[in-house]
Order: sequence, then C-alpha cells, then structure tokens
Amino acid sequence: MKLKFINTITMFTKYSIYGLIFQALFLNMVLANTGRAQKNVSVREVKVKLNSNDLTVNDIFNQIEEKSDFRFAIDRADLESELKQVVDIDAGENAVSDILLQVSKDSKTKFRQINNNITVSRLNLEDTEVITTVKQERTVSGVVTDEDNQGIPGVNVILKGTTNGSVTDNDGNYVISLPEQGGTLLFSFIGMTTQEVVVGARSVIDIMLMQDATQMDEIIVSSLGIERDKKSLGYFAQEIKGDKIVAARETNFLNNLSGRVAGVDIQKTGNGPGGTTGILIRGGGGFLSGSPGKNQPLFVVDGIPIDNYQTATSTNEYGATDNGNGAQHINPDDIETMTILKGPEAAALYGSRGMTGVVLITTKKGTQGKGLGVKYSGSFTFESPLVMPDMQNEYAQGANGVYDAISTGSWGPQITGQTVTDWTGSDNPLTADPDDLANFLQTGTNFTNSIDVTGGTEKATFRLGYTNLDSKGLIPNSTLKRNMITLRSTAKLTERFKADAKISYNNEKVVNRPETSGSINNIFSRYQTRPRNVQFNHLDPWMAADGTMILWSPISFNGLRNPYWITNEDSNEDNTDRIFSMVKLDYIFAPWLKAFARYGSDFRSAQREDTKAYGVFDPGSGSRNNGSNYFAQNTRSTETNIDFLVTASKTFGDLNIAFNIGGNSRHNTFFQTLGNTGLLDLPGVYNLSYGSFNRPASIKSESRVRSLYGFANFGFKDYLFLDLTYRNDWSSNLNEDVWSFSYPSASLSFVLSEAVSLPNIISFAKVRGATSQGASDLDPYQLSPTYAISRGFLNVISTTGPSILFDPKIRPEFVTSNEFGFDLKLLNNRIGIEWAAYTKNITDQILDLPVPGATGYAFKKVNAGEVESKGFELMISGSPVQTSEFQWNIMINYATNETKLIELVPGVERLLLQSDESSRAIRIVADEGELLGNIYGRDYQRDDNGSIVVDAAGIPLKAGDKNTLMGNTQQDFNMGFINDFTYRGINFGFLIDWKQGGQFYSQSMAFMHSNGTAQGTVSYREGGLLVEGVTEDGATNTNTINAQQYWNAVAGAEPIVSEFMYDATSIRLREAYISYTLPQSLVSATPFNNVSVGITARNLWLIKSEVPGVDPETSFSISNARGWENGAFPSTKVYGFNINLGF
Repeated sequence: MKLKFINTITMFTKYSIYGLIFQALFLNMVLANTGRAQKNVSVREVKVKLNSNDLTVNDIFNQIEEKSDFRFAIDRADLESELKQVVDIDAGENAVSDILLQVSKDSKTKFRQINNNITVSRLNLEDTEVITTVKQERTVSGVVTDEDNQGIPGVNVILKGTTNGSVTDNDGNYVISLPEQGGTLLFSFIGMTTQEVVVGARSVIDIMLMQDATQMDEIIVSSLGIERDKKSLGYFAQEIKGDKIVAARETNFLNNLSGRVAGVDIQKTGNGPGGTTGILIRGGGGFLSGSPGKNQPLFVVDGIPIDNYQTATSTNEYGATDNGNGAQHINPDDIETMTILKGPEAAALYGSRGMTGVVLITTKKGTQGKGLGVKYSGSFTFESPLVMPDMQNEYAQGANGVYDAISTGSWGPQITGQTVTDWTGSDNPLTADPDDLANFLQTGTNFTNSIDVTGGTEKATFRLGYTNLDSKGLIPNSTLKRNMITLRSTAKLTERFKADAKISYNNEKVVNRPETSGSINNIFSRYQTRPRNVQFNHLDPWMAADGTMILWSPISFNGLRNPYWITNEDSNEDNTDRIFSMVKLDYIFAPWLKAFARYGSDFRSAQREDTKAYGVFDPGSGSRNNGSNYFAQNTRSTETNIDFLVTASKTFGDLNIAFNIGGNSRHNTFFQTLGNTGLLDLPGVYNLSYGSFNRPASIKSESRVRSLYGFANFGFKDYLFLDLTYRNDWSSNLNEDVWSFSYPSASLSFVLSEAVSLPNIISFAKVRGATSQGASDLDPYQLSPTYAISRGFLNVISTTGPSILFDPKIRPEFVTSNEFGFDLKLLNNRIGIEWAAYTKNITDQILDLPVPGATGYAFKKVNAGEVESKGFELMISGSPVQTSEFQWNIMINYATNETKLIELVPGVERLLLQSDESSRAIRIVADEGELLGNIYGRDYQRDDNGSIVVDAAGIPLKAGDKNTLMGNTQQDFNMGFINDFTYRGINFGFLIDWKQGGQFYSQSMAFMHSNGTAQGTVSYREGGLLVEGVTEDGATNTNTINAQQYWNAVAGAEPIVSEFMYDATSIRLREAYISYTLPQSLVSATPFNNVSVGITARNLWLIKSEVPGVDPETSFSISNARGWENGAFPSTKVYGFNINLGF
C-alpha cells in the first residue's frame, strides 16, 4: 500500500511537471514580452508616513522603499557615516521630496531620480540642486544572478561616470534609464567582483556576478560541523558544492567525487546499479584487519555519523552478491556542501572511526524571510557498456580444430558458415555474432525526479525535499528504485534559543543485482568462456516443456546456467528502509558563551531473498533440483548519538580565544536472522521449510562508546592560529583495563601575507602544520570466545568452538599522523595553490596470526606490526578569464601515496590480505619492508639463467609454487583536470581523471584464453608457435606448438599469472556537461522564475588503457585485496539530459 501510494504521488508529480513545461513553452510562443518599463512618478507627487520621527538615514530609505515603488541606489561603503546619521522628520504624512530635503540637510546628501530609481550621493559645495529629476530617454532591464543562477537582491547598477543608477529587487531584477547613446553599466555588490558591461544597442542585459575572494574570507565546515575561516585551519580540507555532485548523476553519488578531490581515490566494484563504491582517503587507513569498512572514512551528516556499511567484501574467486554500501542512501539532492577532512588531526574529534578521514555533509534548509519557493529538477540518462570483452569470432566449439557439440571450449574449426549438428541435435550453420552480448543486454536507464519546497519567515524555516530514482540496469529484469524524502525545520524560539530538526526516509528496492566473480549466476564470466558459436539467442527459450532448464552443455549442468534462466527464474531481491533523524537545540547564554545539545539516529531495516530455481536436471541422479536454493535474511541495525558542546569565546586586544568542551554517547545495536535451504522440494515454492538442508541462524551484537573532548582555538592579529584538541573514549569493545584511550592533536596556521609585506604578485600566503595521535577501536566481541550451535547429520545438535585464541589484554591500534603544507594565492587571487605532505603510522595492529594446530586453535589475536603511509597532495586552481560575460575556471589536483608494512612480529614476514588462502591463482599480501598489496602467483618454470623451460613437445612448464612477485596494487599517482566555462547563460565543463600505475590480475583473461574465446588466441591456431626457452635438459627449444597447446598450458584456473597481469593506468573523460539558463526576458512570461536545461555525460571516453576488453578500474573487492578482476560487470558510460525549474 505504501509503495503504491508513493508511486501514485510520483506519477502525479511527473505529469504535473510535464504540463507546466508544455504550458511554459506555449506561452513563450504566443505571448510577446512587453518589457518592464516603470511609470515615471515624481518624488513630489508621492506621500508616505514614517513609523517614527527620529530615524537614521538608512531606516528612512528602507521605509520609503516599503511604502512606495521607489528604490534607492547607494554606495554604502562610501556613504557609511551618512547612512547612520539620525534625522528628525515632521510627524504625519509627508511628500517623499520633503523627506529627502530634510535628509539632505542633516546628512549632506543629494538625490537624482530616474523613474522610480533614486541615486544617492554626497552633496558638494558647488551643487545647486538637492533633488534632480532626469527625463527618461531609454530603458535597459535585466536580472543579476550569482554562480548558482539565483537572483541577487540589492546589487547597485550605475551608469559609469554618472550618479545615474538603480538597484535590483528581491529576485535580482533591475531597470535603469539611460541616454540614447547608451554607455557602460557598473554592477557592484559586497563580496562580488564588480562587472563592467558596454550597453550598445541592447535593451536587456542579464549579468552573472562572481564571488570576489579579495573581499570575503573563505568559510568551510570543519570538525563537529563548526564553520571556520579556512585560513585558520592547520590542515588540508577540501569542500565540494552540492550542485557539482548532482550535475552529472550516477546511482551512487560517491562516484561523482572521482577526480575532484586531491588524495581521494574512488573505487568501483563494477557490479552494476546499486553496487558498492569505495572511497579511500590518502590510501585508506593502512589497517591490515578488521571490518570491511575499516579503511573507509566516516560519513557525518549534519553532525550525525552515518553507517557506511560495506557488502562488496568478497576476497576470493568464487563470487557473491554485491548489496551496495550504506552511504548511497544519503540523498544527493539534500546536500548543500561536502567537506573532506583528510588526516586524523582533522578528524581527532570523531574518535576511532575518523582515523581514516571524515566526509562531512551539510544538508539544505529553508532561508529566513524568503517566503515560499518551489524547485524541480529532473534528469533522464542512458547507460551502455564502455568496455566490452575482447572476443574472437573466427573459431567455433570443439578441440584441436574439430567441431564437438558438447565441448566447453572454442578450439574447433574456423567458422565459415558450414552446416553442423549442434548442441540442440539439429543441423544449423556455424556462425559467431560479434554483437552477441550487446544484443542480450538492454540499454540502462536512470530517471530521477526531485522536488524541493522551502519556506521561511524571520522566526522559522522549513524545507521539504523528495527524490525518486527509477533505474534499469544493463541486465534484463534488473531494477533499482529509491524514494527519498526529507523534512527539515528551524525555529528561532527566542532571541537566544534556536531549534533545528530533521528526519529523512529512504526506501530502496533492488531486483536482480548482478552476481560477482566466479558465481555460477555471473552472466558475464559465463559468457566470456562460452563457445563463440553458442549465442544468447540460441538459449531462448530457456525452459523445456517439463519445466527443466535448457542448457547447451549437458556435461556442465553443475557449473553453468542458462543466462535467460538466471534473469527470469533465479532472482535476488532486497528491500531497505533507512531513517535518519536529528534534533539540535542551541542556546546563547551571553555574547561570549553558547552551547548546543543534539540527538541523532540512523536506523536500518533490510530484507533480502535469493533464489536458485528448481528445474536444473542432474543426468546422474535424475533429480531436477540440482543447485536449487533459497536464502532469506532480515537485518535491523540502529546507531544513536547524543552529543553536546559548550563554547566560550573572548577577544583580548589582538588575541582571540575560544574554548570548547563537549561529549558524545554512542550506542550501536545489530540484529540479523537468516536461513538457507538447498535442494528444494517443489518448483516455484520458496520457503525455508521446503528443502533438504535447513540452516537457520541469528546474529546479535551491541556496543557503546562514551566520549569527552575539548578543544581550544587561539588567533593572534588574524594571522597566527593555534588549535589544540583532546578527546578520550571509553569503549565497551575492550577490556576494562585498556578500554580508555585518547586522541590529542595540535595544528598551527601562520598567514604570512597578513603578517609581513610580500611582493604584489602574492595575494595570500599561509604555512600550516598539524600533528595528532589517535586509536582504533575493535568490533564487538573480538576479545571473547564465541560458539556456534547447529544441527548436523541425523538432526544431532553440535557445537563449534572458537578458532581464534583471544587475549583479553589486547590494546587499541594507535595512529600517529603529521602534516605540513602551504597555501598561496597569486595575481590578485587569480591563481591558487595548496600543497600538503603527510605521514601516518599505525602501530600495535590487531592481527590474527597462525598458531600450531596442537593448541586447538587456528589463529591467535595479537598486537603486532606497524604500517606507514606517506605522500603529498597538490591542488592548483585558476581563473584564466574573468569578464562580465565570460568566465573560465580550472582546477588541477594531484596526489601520491605509499603504504608500507614496516614490521610484523619476529618470525613472521608476510601477512595474507585476502581471505582465500587456497586461491588457485594469486596471493595478495603485505610483506615486511614492502608496499602493501604485493601480488604473488605462479610463473613459468625457469632455469638458473631465467629461461623458460618447456617439455619435450615444446609446451611451457609451470613453476611448482605460487611465490613469484608479479606486481603491486598501489598506484603511482592520481590526477584530476577540471575545466568550467560560463558565457552568459551557458555553462560548459569537463573533468579528466588520470590514475597512473599499479597492477592487477585479470582472471577473466586467464579463463578466456584457456577456453579459446579471447581475441588473443586467434594467432597460431594452425601451429608454428615457438616458445623461446630450453628443454628440461638445457637444450634450446626447437619444437613448435599451436595456440591451444600453449594457452591450455599457461591459462585457466591455475595460470601462469605473469601472462595476465596488466598495468592499471587509465585516463578517461570522467564527466562532461553543458547547460543553458534561459534569460529572464523569456522566463518572465512563464510561471517560472528560473529555467535551465542541460546535457550530461559520465565516463564517456576511456582515453588511455593498456588492457584489452577490461576496464582497469573494475575489481570485485574494495578491501585490501583489490587488484583482482574476475568476470566484471562492464563499466558503463552514462549520458542524458536534465531540466531545472524554479517557481
């Protein structure tokens, strides 16, 4: 019922918007714009009654504007003292001219009236008239907007060289009268760059004002959501505006950060819509063990931590279902700003979860005194594969050049259209289709509608936001739907007491998520190895008359499934409800003393079902339920946070001091029930009671963390800033002897440009440094033995003991971090440079190390090891062109990071980073003294001279072990190039993302070459391949072999890994967009006050890659074992259009 109601509201809203759009277009075609000329009324003809006799000049002007149509154009900086002058006005109703004469007498000002616009300037001795009225000769009108295309009220519009001027209204509109010859208009506003525009013959001039960095300090949201002047920060923090995040949408908004922030690496698992996106800040935390998200940053929304749980955590080759990550349930349309705090010193106030960085999100709210406003934004995008597997289409099913209808390889004859008796038992032409996969996949679509309703008075504000996302993936019958609604309200209860409350609800329903890696339901991995003449359309229909699955290979029923069976009979579904809530109360005790208290919660309820359908026939047993399975899971988790902060701030001459004391209480609960049953009894009946293996289970955990913290900020003469912080946590996850641990930090910022005289080329210069120490908490119950109770054979109850020997004296892992950097702005702030170098050391890592089996355990949990991360970041921004009509802004960010294992424990030199120790292909490990992420695998067998050893037939031999170093997963550097151009109402931009270095292993390529389906297997099919090497007795090899002999020897599940290692370097056009904001001369005749349309694209062009048919970014894991590709979902390019309307 709830979903039906939401769908009804969505449909109603969608068609209502369509109707308004068509109405607006119709009105534009049939209505002529008559302009905005004002009636010329003299100040002598209009009378007003002021509310008081004794008023300042500024108050008098404000009341005249409220009670008449007159508007004053004032240079407030020049007339600051005059505006404060108190004037005694006669009681009762007076002509505006009489009031202005009295104002002129007391403040020595004069007035020039043009229509309803009155320009105010200083009265000079030579002036003979106080009030002059200029006859209208010509009218110019327009609208002045900011960088977000919002009208700016109060902008002064002056005819250069005169006192003739106007001022914009609440929506940014203006009208000014000019002499027939025109002239040059000056547009000025505090905090904005003054623009000059030559009028020429134009009657409508719309202008965009840009923020002037020389007039305004840059404010940034820092720890605990406190707004601070960026120049006072002693660490590197970077802010992204919310409109940049939604400019070119993806279903997981974290993907939109790729290439935008120095030192932030976005990792996509390549698992389709709703799949997990990882985010690593400065290479991640460097933690060697722990929960899957331990190396991911903490997400904080309006001061409330949000659980970014991870599900794409498979670190083996056998696959799973990727159920996404928790952060994607944050509505990107709610985001006002996002600040990335990169070092532990920036996140010291957030405790152990902030040790790997913090993503601070501030959401939108209503604006005081703005009245009711409605905004709509909609986007429709398409998805198609960016990179497709590099398949051969010349050779058919079989072996040794001979066709075989039941063979699983493509080592058969050359395809010439000859007739064969195929796997169906019918005689058909032998063909291969290069577009086979493309024809099976559907074009993905993403339809997003967002409505934003805001309102506000001087006492209260509200915002209601609703976003609907309807996404269809590349795989048929795969869908993702989200409905997100947020209500936020603020109230000024008294002059000292304020309240802020918000609740957000998100419902996500996903059907048929792609399965990963080696899962039998991974359509892509099965396609890559299927014989090239067996095509998708040959497998439809997928079900025989008796209800069993039709399969092209009767000998492989246990490992293969018909792709149409997967998309139509098998299924996986999950439904997640997420509720975020926040209540914050602020109280000002005195001008120097204030406090707030806040409550926040994050509630998640998720249901998941996974079915493998009844109907797979087993020729051996005759059963029809082979591989059938039903899995059901219910998860409920809650995190609540209660925090407070008391702030005292005082200024003593040149010294500003602020002291803050606060605390937090966090409570986490997790409860999960799940069941799994196999060999189902009946087709189409999915119930845990109907199956041969019923394995129910439940998991429950709970933890609490109590915290107290304090921090002090010192500022001297606005150029020297010192921050000191201290936090202490008490965690229920640790033994009482060691459950208390602290986080001290200090940072210093010195603004040289404010303290000393620098060359004119330098507009701003600052050096900064920070140091900190922190600790990492454990997950619940990591220090206590746990037991599992289950029923085994003949329904006998059995108990499984712990496999890990626990030490209750385990200490927290400690993190020490140091950072140094500088900020520069050059050429009147046209160029900006920010640079930072950092080191981070994690000691006392909590590891599970193997112990002898005689102990009764497999592992022992110990404090051991040290990991060091170091690197530097550089961000360069610039404004090569800034004119009244054209702006060009660029930003380049660069980052490098190395994470190294300094030491483990005596006698142990290597730690496995993947969970699958028995992997048939590779090991991803941490070696003492080496960079994390070394990849080891089997190489060719080689002699003492390094030559490849072949057998008597000339076929290369494999080494006996898998201990040859093949490469490392860590990148050399990341770079992002951002360009943004604005010309009048047109905005165009693009982002190029460059990831250099690192290696990865492609298991897809190993399997494709083993089965003869890869394009690389076409050569030497008829023989003639000579492997340069020696025989086992040392003689030079002279025997030639064919491609099948070679690839059967070196590829497959246990390959010679060096053949399938690839450079992960990629350069791509990550984002491109162009939009057009309609001028007010067109919009004014419609129901809207703002209209913009645009075209967007994401991941449009892979400019450079060394890997054939595989996107270097794809990996089935975002854990420490990344660098392993297997049957990856094709990366996609996204392109479409959007529209934004304001009412």
